[in-house]
Amino acid sequence: MVNDFLEHQKAQKIHVFWIEMEKEWNIRWLSRGRLPDTTEDPDSKLNPIQKEKQRLRNWFSNLSQKLRKQAPGKLGKFFFGKERTRLPQVTELWSRRNGNYEEKVKHLVDAKVATHNIPCNKALAVVNRHTRKVFNAQPEEVQVAMYAKLEELKNNTKATNAAKEHAPPDPKKYAAYVHSLSPSAIL
Repeated sequence: MVNDFLEHQKAQKIHVFWIEMEKEWNIRWLSRGRLPDTTEDPDSKLNPIQKEKQRLRNWFSNLSQKLRKQAPGKLGKFFFGKERTRLPQVTELWSRRNGNYEEKVKHLVDAKVATHNIPCNKALAVVNRHTRKVFNAQPEEVQVAMYAKLEELKNNTKATNAAKEHAPPDPKKYAAYVHSLSPSAIL
């Protein structure tokens, strides 16, 4: 039944799944004389059949929630096409290289934050400003090397994305992504 559930989700025919599932449930359980237990809540306004329908819907919703928790966010790139990546700025590349930030920028930022009592939500702007100043003061060879590295990253990303666009979708990944959807997206 879970595979049928996924197939109906893919085809965007989930309402058909519920009808088929209810028919199959009725054939399996009601024809054998097994009715849901009505002793739990005698004052309930729902009859036993309606309770069981609701229980089954909850079971499928909870199943999709459990599967969603197992692989959070890993398959969004499959469903939405291109993998979403943010390439670093040239100053970010430079500051990560060989600990340049720790050696050349951090003490400037710490001094500025301490002397001017800059709040945490404004500190990133100070970091960016000082990193840019120190990067611009570097020799031209270093700057050219960083821009070349950034161009290389851009070209690699474009090539990777182009290859992924033309690749056929993997059914296993699609099924896993459908499992990871929220119940509101499923229904």
